[in-house]
Amino acid sequence: PVQVCVWGLPVLGLALLMQVASEWASVTFLKALALPVAIGGLAWYLVGTRMMRVVLFPYLFLYFAVPWPDFAIEAISVPLQHFSAAASTMLLGLVGVPIEREGVHMWTPRFDVEVAVPCSGIRSMVAILGIAALVGYLTQGKLWAKGVVFLAGIPITMLANVLRIAAIVVMGHYVSQEFAMTFFHDYSSPFLFFISALSLLGVKKLVEKVQ
Repeated sequence: PVQVCVWGLPVLGLALLMQVASEWASVTFLKALALPVAIGGLAWYLVGTRMMRVVLFPYLFLYFAVPWPDFAIEAISVPLQHFSAAASTMLLGLVGVPIEREGVHMWTPRFDVEVAVPCSGIRSMVAILGIAALVGYLTQGKLWAKGVVFLAGIPITMLANVLRIAAIVVMGHYVSQEFAMTFFHDYSSPFLFFISALSLLGVKKLVEKVQ
């Protein structure tokens, strides 16, 4: 039977404090975070600990909808920018594309591009990690196997972003800058997102076989 759990009330109180603090300090992140915290506190109070354990994953999944604070995005995106630029430059050099790089700025004799924050892959990583969490949850087996599938989302996203940047440079150098930065830039992202999702399913099957 469903039993009320009073431990949900302090969580509700915490959500209220977060809401007040967000209004007082104009912190959007706290305001967004307060909603799932309030939902968790209310659910815990109404259905009790046993039922809360049953719905724990769907509840935690809500937190993927919370936008990251600016300081976290900056702290992660800057290293991602430099990694993506360096790795894609190395890859392009290996296949014979005449490429040069300085920081996050890359150029060839016919094309130049800067790996800005939106191109760092941070948004794709958040989205792919959401899918990785779902695929990991559905993975049959032990907890470590689910964790492996979830964490696989990070290198998969980084590799996909490197391939996307390299492909944009190839299109810009051998086709045209306009084609690379409009059509290909816009439509390559959903395609690589799809490939990343398929890769996660492949990791899931591999992990299940290893077990």
